[in-house]
Amino acid sequence: MPGPSHTGIRVWKRLGRYRNPIYNRAMKPISVHVSEDDYQELKSMAARTDRPVAELIRRAMAEFVERERQDKRSVLQLPAHDSGAPKEPWTRSELVDEMRAR
Repeated sequence: MPGPSHTGIRVWKRLGRYRNPIYNRAMKPISVHVSEDDYQELKSMAARTDRPVAELIRRAMAEFVERERQDKRSVLQLPAHDSGAPKEPWTRSELVDEMRAR
């Protein structure tokens, strides 16, 4: 399939696709194998939303990456848990030793 024609580029510009931030970043082409059923569903969704299948896939990938990034929180970002008062006070060195032993 030949690349986009100059007329095609003018149409995209007129539709405002070049103002969309997703198109202003450098894109890395990839190949993805999907089932025929999934592909037909994507094509149907693309037609209903008047968007290219590739845009739907890029958006889904971006949402997945962001969700995974948020799930990888530091232990320091976890909320504190009140487990009650210690049965006996710990010194700093005892606490460090206990943490290193685990």
